[in-house]
Amino acid sequence: MMKPVFNKQIHQQWKTPDDSMLHNHSLVYWTEWTSEQITIGVNEFIYSRINTTNLPESINPVWAFSGKWPFYMIINIGIGGEWPGPPDNTTVWPQLMVTDWIRVYQKKIE
Repeated sequence: MMKPVFNKQIHQQWKTPDDSMLHNHSLVYWTEWTSEQITIGVNEFIYSRINTTNLPESINPVWAFSGKWPFYMIINIGIGGEWPGPPDNTTVWPQLMVTDWIRVYQKKIE
C-alpha cells in the first residue's frame, strides 16, 4: 500500500503464504479503515496493519485517521516505476486486470 502524505509515502511489502492463490482463485481484496488503524487483506488473510503507533516518526499520524481529507480508491496495474523499473523486452504484454465488482461499505456510527 502506498499513500501520499504531504509529499511523504508510507508503504509496506508482503508476500502471500501461497503464491498459487493469486493465480488460481477469485480474490477478495479488502481494507478496513477506522479512526485507529487501517487493515489490509486478501480473502481471509490479513497482510498489513497501519496505526498511529507503527508509523515512521517523520509521518504525522493525523493524516490517515482524522477524516479531514478525502481519500480515493485507485485500481490499476502498475507497470514500471522505481520497482521493478521501466518496461523492457522481458516485460510480459499484454497486461490484464479483471474486476468483477467493487463494493464499499460504511459502518454505522453508534
